[in-house]
Order: sequence, then C-alpha cells, then structure tokens
Amino acid sequence: MFEAIALSFAIIFAHYACFLLALSQAKNWRRVGKTITPAASARFSGWISAGLSLLVCILIYGGSFATLLWPLLMGLSGLITALVLTYNPAWLLRALFWL
Repeated sequence: MFEAIALSFAIIFAHYACFLLALSQAKNWRRVGKTITPAASARFSGWISAGLSLLVCILIYGGSFATLLWPLLMGLSGLITALVLTYNPAWLLRALFWL
C-alpha cells in the first residue's frame, strides 16, 4: 500500500515538473493565453519537482530500479504534456491548479 501511494506521488511530481518546465517557456506561456512572461521560479520549481520525483523513486525502489523507472515516468509525463499543449493548452493551467 505504501509503495502504491509513493509511486502515485512520484507520478504527480513528474507531471507537475513537465507542466512547469513547459510553462516556463515564453512561447508555451503565450499559447496558454497569458500575455506576461513566465517567472523564472517556474523553471526552478519544475526542476525541484523532477528531483523530488527521482528522490521518491530512489527511496522506494532503490537505485537500480529507480534509474529505469524515473526516465520512463518523465518520458510519459513529457508525452502527456506535449499532447495537452497540442490539443488544448489552457488545460495546463487547470492541471497545475489541481496538482
């Protein structure tokens, strides 16, 4: 039960990281509908969230499996972020609100 909860936190942190890193770019920020430039803290928070996802994976599964699981989680999160940016970019802001 604890592993499932921790894995869900790792997935949430990975999605949050990809969403923030995507929104830290000015072109994606404009696609969402915002006119001001994104803050530099969005990129920093994205990298912190990616690190937290890696840390959770290492603490739960150890270094050997975490080095396999974490890139797969980040790849899946990046794919979901790219699909959301293509289909409806405004969903990124709503997703960040719920995460």
